Amino acid sequence: MVSINGGTMPRWRADGKELFSISPDSKLMAVSVSVNGNNFEAGSPNPLFDVRVSPPITGSTSYAPTRDGRRFLMNALAEESAPSPAVVVENWTAALKR
Repeated sequence: MVSINGGTMPRWRADGKELFSISPDSKLMAVSVSVNGNNFEAGSPNPLFDVRVSPPITGSTSYAPTRDGRRFLMNALAEESAPSPAVVVENWTAALKR
């Protein structure tokens, strides 16, 4: 077991020495890991920063660490709680430009 209180969306650092996850209280967590012989050893989870990532769609991710684990690409949620409006146009036709 790597996390103490659970976590979601685990991602490995490219060299396999660290595992990242999102904690139940929305923090990006990092755990140092190593393999010694047949033994898997995990350090204590450390919070890196608060996150507001969107839930992943099946087969996708909401964040990705860089190879060295120092930066992250995130699909973050907007601070505002109201959703953006969607516009639906029906029966629309346009002349094709050639």
